[in-house]
Amino acid sequence: MRSSSPVLLALLLVACGSNSGSKAGSSQTAPSTPTLGAQGAARLLTQGTFGPTDDSIQSTATQSYDRWFAAQAAATPTLTLSQVPEANSDRLVPWWTAAVKGPDQLRQRVAFALSQIFVVSNAGSVLNAQGVASYSDLMVTHALGNFRDLLDAVSHSPVMGQYLSFFKNDKSNPATGSHADENYAREVMQLFTVGLVKLNPDDSEQRDAQGHPLPTYGQPDVENLARVFTGGASAPVPPHTGESAWLYDNDDLHPTLASWFGVAAPDLPSLFPNLQNFTQSNLGFLAG
Repeated sequence: MRSSSPVLLALLLVACGSNSGSKAGSSQTAPSTPTLGAQGAARLLTQGTFGPTDDSIQSTATQSYDRWFAAQAAATPTLTLSQVPEANSDRLVPWWTAAVKGPDQLRQRVAFALSQIFVVSNAGSVLNAQGVASYSDLMVTHALGNFRDLLDAVSHSPVMGQYLSFFKNDKSNPATGSHADENYAREVMQLFTVGLVKLNPDDSEQRDAQGHPLPTYGQPDVENLARVFTGGASAPVPPHTGESAWLYDNDDLHPTLASWFGVAAPDLPSLFPNLQNFTQSNLGFLAG
């Protein structure tokens, strides 16, 4: 996973842009952006794709970093769900073909890295090949976008909902002693966002006066967040409506958990508002 960090860092650097051009009224001209050359192209393609070829090295060598990243960001995402026609069709060959031959190599590489964090699998689980293929397409679609948008999409995915057991998650019932499933709520905080302990900008742990690590959340936070992830199900399928739709409709391929107890699903609340501007210091570990 750490091998993808230079790719993400380079994306941030490119996004910041280079404003070193000439000032208004100046006779100076901005220096031309250097090309990568064969060695630089090979290094970039090793880190930012699923591997260089002689042809890709040759074509990339004459480009600058900026031009290569811009071209990759503009490339149409290569998706695979359409090539998995049945629930138990082979999804690995379409995925491998897209990863190795897709023109959107940077997107495919980042999507794969993200899939190692936002993990789902049809190995020994309730998911089928089509569901996992649709989830893989979700990773590809959001690979080069905003992290909060990605988290929102994952949190509305019925595939993730079934894998981490909050699909059709029911609310707590004090009368029976049942409570909302806390699995996804805990994973959102522990694995997908802030982690277990607070971190300093250099990724070292923050500690209290006694030297104990400072936790980022506690069990009450898990319980309260679990309440958010209740009632989510697929879009209603006629004639089911309301509670009936929530209980019986099941669509792995729908892009979102499209109903909350049979009504239109809202956007995920801004549970972590700092994610919008990437200001939560703990998020750094995701790209580490």
